[in-house]
Amino acid sequence: MNDPTQWARLEVYVKDILTTFGNDPRIFFWDLYNEPGNSQQNTRTLPLLKKIFEWARQVGPSQPVSAGLWGSNKTLNKFQLANSDIITFHNYGDSAGLHRQIHELKKHGKPVFCTEWMARTKKSICQTNLPIFKSENVGCMNWGFVSGKTNTIYPWGSVTSKLPPKIWFHDLFYADGRPYMTEEINTFKKYNFNMEVKTMLKNSDFDTTLHGKKIKLYTLKNKNGLEAGITNYGGKLVSLLAPDRNGKMADVVLGFATISDYLKARESYFGALIGRYGNRIANGTCTLNGEVLHLAKNNGNNHLHGGKSGFNVAVWDARQINEQTLELSYLSKDGEEGYPGNLDVKVVYELTDSNELKISYTATTDKPTFVNLTHHSFFNLQGEGNGTVNDHQLMINADKYTPVNEGLIPTGQLADVAGTPFDFRQPKTIQQGLYVKSEQLDNGKGFDHNFVLNKAATGLTLAARVTEPVSGRVMEVLTNEPGLQFYSGNFLTGKDTGKSGKPYNFRSALCLETQHFPDSPNHPQFPSTVLEPGQTYHSICIYRFSVAH
Repeated sequence: MNDPTQWARLEVYVKDILTTFGNDPRIFFWDLYNEPGNSQQNTRTLPLLKKIFEWARQVGPSQPVSAGLWGSNKTLNKFQLANSDIITFHNYGDSAGLHRQIHELKKHGKPVFCTEWMARTKKSICQTNLPIFKSENVGCMNWGFVSGKTNTIYPWGSVTSKLPPKIWFHDLFYADGRPYMTEEINTFKKYNFNMEVKTMLKNSDFDTTLHGKKIKLYTLKNKNGLEAGITNYGGKLVSLLAPDRNGKMADVVLGFATISDYLKARESYFGALIGRYGNRIANGTCTLNGEVLHLAKNNGNNHLHGGKSGFNVAVWDARQINEQTLELSYLSKDGEEGYPGNLDVKVVYELTDSNELKISYTATTDKPTFVNLTHHSFFNLQGEGNGTVNDHQLMINADKYTPVNEGLIPTGQLADVAGTPFDFRQPKTIQQGLYVKSEQLDNGKGFDHNFVLNKAATGLTLAARVTEPVSGRVMEVLTNEPGLQFYSGNFLTGKDTGKSGKPYNFRSALCLETQHFPDSPNHPQFPSTVLEPGQTYHSICIYRFSVAH
């Protein structure tokens, strides 16, 4: 700035950036000069500011250009207001001061955007200021979403004290990802996420034929407005609309909008029925009545969720009984994926007027075999694609869980949850457990463990309860099974894009799968998963929805 002879070099730099990214859809606008008002030297700052705008106009990027208003230099401010396509500004005052500044800037008849704000000691906080941005239709951005690494005067780790920085301090998260204030994060979610997400599915997008069998999309509805979309391809729950505390509906399960998306997806278990054996069997081998079974290996050296061609990719026979009930049936033939016996399976999906998605499984066989059926929906009670589930509050009704080795195979031990990250007997956020150093969490890359449920004396057991604090949605899981697999979305990568066009990122969903224990065929002390001819396998899983006010 102080040496105009060097401006030619700066011109090349500015034009190169604007030319390279001038049509990039990721860029909303160009803020060409940050806080030119920090310098009161009109003889230097204003000529350079004019040159930068001139260079930008010569390139002509498709995005608007601006320079952030800062300070009381009237000459600079007049130029910026006249030449900016969008008026950008900074505000570190309280809500009353923010309100006044927005009203003054709006008088110039241009869009207004706040590029810097939030200083807790100055009463510039999200709980009071975000509602103003929303009501005034003014855009805003916050540096603090970069965990512990923002450009603040006192970033995390710069002082020896464990107390937070006292001045400016934009950070919303500690360096390890924990929220500085949960209330702040919930406020951001409230004003940034679309809490009403009604996925629009078309029946025609699922009409196709695979392996000579027709695939379709079926819709269930109850009297309260809950709605479920289910395809007979893998028995997958495609969508599930549930209300928040204000009655707004959102699709709370991950999935895809077309059958072609399911067929090419990296994650093949979204919403699927799982069999013959849900979860893992070590080394793909087990013994039944003295005979060693060699099962398909599809998870490293292990057998997972029924193998390479499990029930999740089968085309089931479907019969819609009424508006609230769908019956699916499938014959798993003798030898399929290494399992003995012809297994005749029937699954009934029912959307009850008590706001329950009830899944009832029955199966019979003509030879002794292993059976462990489950359902694999990925849930996000904020709405699919709406951020992570880290702040979901989870209760699991279990005093013990089954520890696993690095291959996620149970060691055979039933370990106490007390004093471990696995103690969800009282509700806590999922992320609270993730911050604890644990070999078990390292093995699973997070939670991917079976919990030994505290079984009810009679009837179904309340296995788990999940509460999402912003929307108020509550989901309870009930079952007659002895176990529950809790998976915290550790292997979601963002490479799959869901129904609403949003990527399914790391920990953007959780799974609660009712089941017998993983690798039970190799652990005789676990509840048996053997089904004999003449017996009928029977399992129930209920996902019940309500709201917390």
